[in-house]
Amino acid sequence: MKNMAYSHNIELLLKNAAVDPKFREILLDDFSGAAFYLALDLTPVEWSMMKNIPKDQLVAMIDQMVVPEDDPVRATRKIADIENDDSVDSFGISFGIRPN
Repeated sequence: MKNMAYSHNIELLLKNAAVDPKFREILLDDFSGAAFYLALDLTPVEWSMMKNIPKDQLVAMIDQMVVPEDDPVRATRKIADIENDDSVDSFGISFGIRPN
């Protein structure tokens, strides 16, 4: 299945929401915060589009987004998961259980 055609920024928002439940919540609650989180500079047209999409339609757009396993968005989300995991150092090396 092929994704609908969206601008690059909108596609990044939707793809990230499709693969990351936490980001999905952010996008559904505050699209401008989601765009800021990804350091996206939305155009006035993109801003207007996102502001005016009903929440149920946005949910459907996210649910229909296909993100292949080799898509860079998936790799970025995995890196973010590693950076937020206290049991992994900055090089992605796990130390297992750490004594107090």
